[in-house]
Amino acid sequence: MQPLARRLIASLVTGPFFYVPVPKKASGHLVVDLCCGTGGWTDAFLAQGCTVVGYDVRGDLRYRGHRILADVRELDGRRFRDALVIVASPPCDGFSLANPIRRQPDYHPDMSVVDACFRIAQEAGRPLILENVYGAVKFFVAQYGPPAHHFGKFYLWGSGVPVLLPAGPRWKDKDKMRHRSRHLRARIPGDLANAIAQYWCSDPNRPFGELDAPRAPRIGEGERRVPCSL
Repeated sequence: MQPLARRLIASLVTGPFFYVPVPKKASGHLVVDLCCGTGGWTDAFLAQGCTVVGYDVRGDLRYRGHRILADVRELDGRRFRDALVIVASPPCDGFSLANPIRRQPDYHPDMSVVDACFRIAQEAGRPLILENVYGAVKFFVAQYGPPAHHFGKFYLWGSGVPVLLPAGPRWKDKDKMRHRSRHLRARIPGDLANAIAQYWCSDPNRPFGELDAPRAPRIGEGERRVPCSL
């Protein structure tokens, strides 16, 4: 599908006048997966008996939840107020240390998808778990603070991140990183996704932190490295 046609469909299904509603829950709790990719988060919540609705601009036959082709930047978070939790994995290309364009001194990545994920969680009033790479810390810290935790090379932000998580591997799986599909290389590790899914499904009424709204940076915060060892 051409980009223009895809954006037109996304504007129709997510706009204020006509949209595809969230599918009726078959069982369990409703979970919203933004930038769902191949479904690393989704599979973990499905295993807990949840109904998961994923949003992405690309289709993927490996995805097992209810997938809706839509641009998350055009979603209204108020439609997700019944969700147990919102998970998100925005594209990391612009933040990755492997991206040569980052070497430019005046480089500023596109934060629009990340901003949309935080906005949606704030509008929904639901906890958010957002994952990205270490290279994103430099660009996230001024507006959203340091990561709450990291699992190996997967860094987590949001009010829904549990205090205790399993210790992740120091390096990514070499076999996984050799995979030809970049979507599978970026897939959320099963141990991490399962731990968070079990945490929220075991007690749906858990309190969570402040709503994920942008905040003013602290003096010098954007310049220091953030230690996040478990």
